[in-house]
Amino acid sequence: MRDQRPREKEILRDECKEIGFTAVVDMRGAGSTWTTVKPILKVLHDHFASAIHVVYIIKPDNFWQKQRTSLGSHKYKFEVSY
Repeated sequence: MRDQRPREKEILRDECKEIGFTAVVDMRGAGSTWTTVKPILKVLHDHFASAIHVVYIIKPDNFWQKQRTSLGSHKYKFEVSY
């Protein structure tokens, strides 16, 4: 496995911290539903909102059919993109 220490230093540079981190949530696994992702977004919002710029959610094609309205009604301090 490749040594990750040089990459960690790059990620933790001051200009990267100013922009904020990008979180990626992979919801393609079996049993991935809105009830699975909602608590993840809440934890990110409650504990890391000032450090996160955007959250990308990787999801199956039919994942958002019923949840789009629910996601829009939440006021997260970061952008949620899918």
